[in-house]
Amino acid sequence: MERNGLNQPPMLKGMDFAQWKLQMRSFIYGIDFHAWRSVERGWKAPEISTDGKAPEGSSSKLKDEDDWDEKEIKLSEANHKALNALYAALSRDEKKKVQNCVTAKQVWDKLCVLHEDSDDEFEEDDELMVHHKKVLKAAELVSEKNEALKFQVGMLQEENKNGNLRNLS
Repeated sequence: MERNGLNQPPMLKGMDFAQWKLQMRSFIYGIDFHAWRSVERGWKAPEISTDGKAPEGSSSKLKDEDDWDEKEIKLSEANHKALNALYAALSRDEKKKVQNCVTAKQVWDKLCVLHEDSDDEFEEDDELMVHHKKVLKAAELVSEKNEALKFQVGMLQEENKNGNLRNLS
């Protein structure tokens, strides 16, 4: 686990995820109390009711950012501070695994699911992933060859219809 300075988050490398979590929790908490709370509890963009009822029990839509109050802005900022810290702590490959997450809690939870297995399970997963990639590559090659063969058969059939195919027997 590398750390280049006090203002940089601990980098997630290898299997020492439990240690990284402890350091990352302290790092995010040090940025902002509400940033850590957004990791623990999550954050949701403010909504407004479309039918006059409270947003929880009604149909609603996202509130325009220009209409957010100070508290909503602060909570959004806290979530984005935590997201920024989490992304800064990840390698390019790790970022790809969480790129569809929109909240710090989603990133944190997904990282926990991905890394809180034993080393043996990771090795098995890696071997299985390599095997799956090889199988998919082989299937792609078979599919490509199949398409080429279909094309050639189609060309031969067309030539046969036109009488351009010689009798090879």
